Amino acid sequence: HVQDVIGLNFSMQPGSTIASITQEEGVPLVQAETGMQSTTVNQLVITHLPSLTRNPYDFVALSAGAAPAGTRGAGFALNGQRAESGSFLLDGSDNNDPYNSGPGQIVPLDVVEEYRLMTHNFTAEYGRNTGFIANVVTKSGTNDFHGAAYYFNRNSALAANTYENNARGIPPPVFNGHQLGGAVGGPILRDKVFFYAAVEPILVRSSATLSYYVPTPELLAVSSAGTNAMFRRFPVPSNLSQTDVSIRTVCPFGRFCGSTINSGFVTIPAFASTTRTGPVDAGAGVPQDTQLWTGRLDYTLNERSTLNVRYAFQDANQFATVTQPYSAELDQPFNVQNQNITLNLTHFLSGNFFTESRAVFSRLFQQSPAAPATEFPSFTITGDTISGSTGSLSLPSARNAFGGSQNIYQFYQGANWIRGTHNLKFGWQYEHLRDSRVPTEVSFTRSNQGEFRDLQGFVDGFLTSYQLSLDPKGKVPGQLIQPPFGPSVSLRHYRFNDMAGFFQDSWKISPLLTLSPGLCYEYFGAGHRTGNEK
Repeated sequence: HVQDVIGLNFSMQPGSTIASITQEEGVPLVQAETGMQSTTVNQLVITHLPSLTRNPYDFVALSAGAAPAGTRGAGFALNGQRAESGSFLLDGSDNNDPYNSGPGQIVPLDVVEEYRLMTHNFTAEYGRNTGFIANVVTKSGTNDFHGAAYYFNRNSALAANTYENNARGIPPPVFNGHQLGGAVGGPILRDKVFFYAAVEPILVRSSATLSYYVPTPELLAVSSAGTNAMFRRFPVPSNLSQTDVSIRTVCPFGRFCGSTINSGFVTIPAFASTTRTGPVDAGAGVPQDTQLWTGRLDYTLNERSTLNVRYAFQDANQFATVTQPYSAELDQPFNVQNQNITLNLTHFLSGNFFTESRAVFSRLFQQSPAAPATEFPSFTITGDTISGSTGSLSLPSARNAFGGSQNIYQFYQGANWIRGTHNLKFGWQYEHLRDSRVPTEVSFTRSNQGEFRDLQGFVDGFLTSYQLSLDPKGKVPGQLIQPPFGPSVSLRHYRFNDMAGFFQDSWKISPLLTLSPGLCYEYFGAGHRTGNEK
């Protein structure tokens, strides 16, 4: 079992040649040698349990105390901690996405030998986060050739329509998900060099009909020319509902309306429900073309030393899904290209002294282009919430580009020394992160965003605020920027240097008592930027 510290207490008595000793298999949740609580999921369990995402880190849901917690981290919170309070390892090395606080590199499920989830009383060698630690260990080849092939299908022909769709006369969603792949491993040179490789394509086609509220032609007819200009490029859909509408009372643009409701005001159908059919996660996952593949090579240098190298690649093209009713131009795709290479050397200096040296390079690349390709603002009405089963109002709104690369360099050196009743483990790690990306926007950082305070402001074409992102010209908050003004460049290049060291001991005082003192020091360096970026 990966990273277990196991003590075996036994005595041997002289006996005949036909005597035998049987050790029953079984590992407790709490390790008696360290007091750490963990769960180990072996390859047999991983193979037989269904997984929609084919992400080995999703098995964190199997832990007691795991609760769904949105999209951050692994999507689950453990033991009352935040979802972001987890740390992810791949073959013992750091596999975190620093920007999204989740797992970085994803590998095919068939390459996973074991999955270890640690939840309480971590030993000193583990740091970074307090919620949980998830470690995925990949398979290595043997002296025998082994292979596997599989195919999973998830099809809407085997699913029923929702009650809401049936009530609204909306057809059932259509989806077809293909998860296929294979793995092979064996010797290159018997007893010396071994290989293991796996590939897994994930192909999903999925579409459904979604409903939205949009302004009606009656509302636009009493609105300003500026308001109508918002809909020249992306007009109001023609398939408006005649029954699912919201009535509002407004003062037509250009008309003087008195203080009483009957003085110039009009009551009209302001918003109507509409539908749009297109790519969406309807039950088989996000529509995508994804390729996962991993290869590992193990080389036994001599009876004391072993060298292994593992390379993993992930190429995910997630299609633009429906997020509004106006045009596919306003939908935003998402692309991922991650890769991770690890070089690991283990060496026994003696029968009781073991060292491990590791160098890792990881590149995480995630990007979404602007939608539409040419600039267009985004708009919202904050003071008029539409109730109903179809959700809130949708106005033509663009999405700015975001994403970029994160290059991570890791160096690790550890040692394990068994001396008498002491099991000593100590080591250090250095990590350098180069984060070059455009940050994901939120409402208060989004560029080219116009806000109407209420429906009357929308009719009058009066924006309460319009948010722009300007070139700061080297200035920081609180300082003035002089004209001329120009657009900002959101791409930033951050650099981080992190270091850590640890020492721990598992001291077996007696067969019934083990003391596990330890000390860990971590330094998370402050981020800095290159050049004159501010």
